[in-house]
Amino acid sequence: MDLSFNCGSDAFPDAVEGKRALELLEEHFTVGLTQPAFVIVDAADVRSLEVSASVDRLIESLDKDEAFFSPFDVVTNDAATCFM
Repeated sequence: MDLSFNCGSDAFPDAVEGKRALELLEEHFTVGLTQPAFVIVDAADVRSLEVSASVDRLIESLDKDEAFFSPFDVVTNDAATCFM
């Protein structure tokens, strides 16, 4: 489900079948639960042991926190200078 629109359920007309489900999600959960959070790591070499270990610790910490839920995707740019 991609909820990357600005107006939430208000963007849909009342006749849309799934609108009520989206309204309930908005009512009972914060917008943060439906939007991803991005963490950018900028380093000379994000594949280095030090940086990789730090990213692994961050993911482990987030995985233990009920405020966050997986999947935690790690994407590296072609130059290996940036994780997202």
